[in-house]
Amino acid sequence: MKSTFDVSFIIPNFNSGNALRNTIESIINKELKFTYEILIMDGNSSDDSLLFLKPYYLKYMTCITERDENVYDAMNKGIKLAKGRWLLFLGAGDLLSKSFNDINLHSYNDYVMLYGSVFWKSKNIIYDQYFSLEKIFYKNVCQQAVLYNRQIFEINGLFDIKYYISADYKFNLKIFIFNFRKIKYLDLIISEYKGNGLSHFVKDEFAKNKNKYILIFLLKKFSIFSMYTLSQRIFILISKKLLKV
Repeated sequence: MKSTFDVSFIIPNFNSGNALRNTIESIINKELKFTYEILIMDGNSSDDSLLFLKPYYLKYMTCITERDENVYDAMNKGIKLAKGRWLLFLGAGDLLSKSFNDINLHSYNDYVMLYGSVFWKSKNIIYDQYFSLEKIFYKNVCQQAVLYNRQIFEINGLFDIKYYISADYKFNLKIFIFNFRKIKYLDLIISEYKGNGLSHFVKDEFAKNKNKYILIFLLKKFSIFSMYTLSQRIFILISKKLLKV
């Protein structure tokens, strides 16, 4: 599908009216140098969240209000609607950084993923700068720091909604393993991450299955023949570390 905009900002929302307004303002008050749309994916809020959008209505703002399974279900719906080349997911209450305007998006059309850091407001830290292939095995890039080329969803499919906390981690692992040379780290802060969301209080089953996915992706990346061309020692060490044997 041809891109109509440079960026699609996809914002899942549920009963976060005032926080949602702050996120919208952080986008539209920036005088961004590229074209964009804002997609609000509202999960049937009961707090009149959408009333907060009326003063900020834009020609290219779309709001869908319907029940969803979880936040990744809402994000998947946004992906299907998005007309931007690059997709950035923000939570209600997250703020787009001033430095976002410094990105020369048109220089990275051949990349599948761009990422930087976030200012994690609740912890008062910057998270978490450059990720090597090894680093992504142990921690995830913050979702609010990532710009996905929409084509990567056409290639890899959507987020796996059975993981209601960590579906983006599974998705990012696959991208890093299969497309590492087409990922670009940007040394800047993409957004101000509110934190203290659901992921800080509950966990899904992904943590138990993460190492299994890493090995599956590695085996798919390298054919059996290619495995023999790798250092067997390195592969064995990684396998033992992941499986803790």
